[in-house]
Amino acid sequence: MKMRYLLASVAVSFGLFALPARAAPNPVAEFRNVQRVAEALQSGRTQDLHTAFAPAMATQVSAEQLATAWTQVSQHGGRLLKVEPLVSDNNKTEQNALLSFERAKFVLQVIWDANGQISGLWLKPYQEPAAVTVDPAVSQQEISFAAPEGPSIQGTIFLPKGVSNPPAIVLVHGSGPQDRYETMGLNRPFLDIANGLAKQGIAVLAYDKRTRTYGKTIDVTTLTIDQESTDDAIAAATWLRDSKQIDPKRVFVLGHSQGGLVLPRILARTPWLRGGIGLAAPGVKLIDVLPHQNEYLLADQVGTPQGQQHMAMIRDGIARIRDSDSKDMSPVFGLPLSYWRSVDAVDPLKELQGVRQPVLFLQGTADFQVTRADWMGLQQLAAKSPARIRFVELPGINHLGLKTEDKRGMDDYKAKRAVAPEVIDAMAAWIKRN
Repeated sequence: MKMRYLLASVAVSFGLFALPARAAPNPVAEFRNVQRVAEALQSGRTQDLHTAFAPAMATQVSAEQLATAWTQVSQHGGRLLKVEPLVSDNNKTEQNALLSFERAKFVLQVIWDANGQISGLWLKPYQEPAAVTVDPAVSQQEISFAAPEGPSIQGTIFLPKGVSNPPAIVLVHGSGPQDRYETMGLNRPFLDIANGLAKQGIAVLAYDKRTRTYGKTIDVTTLTIDQESTDDAIAAATWLRDSKQIDPKRVFVLGHSQGGLVLPRILARTPWLRGGIGLAAPGVKLIDVLPHQNEYLLADQVGTPQGQQHMAMIRDGIARIRDSDSKDMSPVFGLPLSYWRSVDAVDPLKELQGVRQPVLFLQGTADFQVTRADWMGLQQLAAKSPARIRFVELPGINHLGLKTEDKRGMDDYKAKRAVAPEVIDAMAAWIKRN
């Protein structure tokens, strides 16, 4: 559904490519199969593939940029070994394939329009299914709660055994169609946090993001960041308060990454919440984070024509988002301009100044997705308001709350490991004090 130029960045899912159509001998028929698309990418035939795209996708990425993205995937995963078709919900308009590289696996998803032209193309890291392990000291219940609009949201509540009326916290995801555990490859940060906090006497509610469960039916032309994140987080907190399983006067919210971006407005709009925690939360507008992320990820290509072209695309996209006089309403980074303007309207530092509840910010020093330039304002505000805001730097912790393995970029997330104990301990100690 969406391009991951948000806090997950281009290297996390390599996003939606929107390409212009060009005349070619029957490109529609040639690329009407996901395996043919994969073969074209692998063999460098991006110009030929480019001709099979629908005209509506003509505003975003050139064939050369598509080639750059495939190069990034190949550098990350190594040599492509195998292409295996996957079952799709509707194989007439959508096909998926598992691409097995030497060091990683990706899912290639292709969507065709009624004319047989490609109207969507995604490359996303493949997530191996794994069993959910719950600590013996913790009980869990499957729940659902009513959302402000649309169908209900599904989740899991983790309860500490033998504790009556515990304090409780809702976990709010980062960008993208996240599941309730924020699964990324072999790691599940929210599952680690839920187990860890429940073991320390704190109930936790984790839920599947709306765009995860209903992504194929959501009207993205009207989607806003509040509909994507804020509103459902408030609904989850309300359900938790009224569940009669926790202390209704001690309900907190934890926002990770993009969830941390909207944390101030969640607190401001829900004054009965006891407080909030921001994990890897930006203190600047999300649009301003994008250049930092992409410059880091393209460090070895910054001086190349491809790298310069990519950064120019990022800058041009940002300029269009912020040009209120522009009559060009075509998508930016694969999403409606209206969505990005709703994102750019979130000023976390400004909104935080109107929050009355206590807030804790936890920031890892090994985080390349939210850098020092992105969170320094939060640290400075905390220094001015120490009674209300606390900012804690965590040495060697990356964007997911994991202990870094000192590997560059997304490679630091590949090995399976748990959220660092000091991250969970800092959360638990702060909640208990408040």
